[in-house]
Amino acid sequence: MSKKNLIAATSLTRHTSRLELRPLALRDYRAWLSAHRKMSPPQSAFDSGPLPEEKLTYKHFRGLLKKDRTLREADRFYSFGVFLKDTGELVGDTNLIILFRVDLQTAFIAWDTYNQYWRRGYGRESVEATFAIAFEGLHLHRIEAGIEPKNRPSVASAKAVDMRREGIQKKYCYSDEKWVDFVA
Repeated sequence: MSKKNLIAATSLTRHTSRLELRPLALRDYRAWLSAHRKMSPPQSAFDSGPLPEEKLTYKHFRGLLKKDRTLREADRFYSFGVFLKDTGELVGDTNLIILFRVDLQTAFIAWDTYNQYWRRGYGRESVEATFAIAFEGLHLHRIEAGIEPKNRPSVASAKAVDMRREGIQKKYCYSDEKWVDFVA
């Protein structure tokens, strides 16, 4: 099956008891804008906070969607908005970055619950739903999360969804103008 057929045949939407995960669409601009405008300034070194006001345009949003679609069609990157089912509010996002296909079928997972929605269990719930998309829909075999050891909330989230710690990857990722370790 070709990559395009795999993606076309795959459901990239998942529902949990409280959430809907799916790729963002043009109709989501207002929810995306509202989420960023309601976000508090960064609460930690690992919280990016809201986008600057000059990037909260429909044109910028449309560009993000175009980039996401291009990467999804190339089977390299899958981005999912995390929406509350009852209100339609955008509370975060999850991403799958395809590292290897062929024999390994491996992806990296990243997740972000927007800071105004922290401590409600949305991160765990959205990661579990993303696992379902990865394993059932995209036929991946392995999901890895690279987390800086000092990012305790993300380490705790990974543990909560039964991800296994395999070790420390020394100077694995370039972040904030330096190479940082990751918990793997």
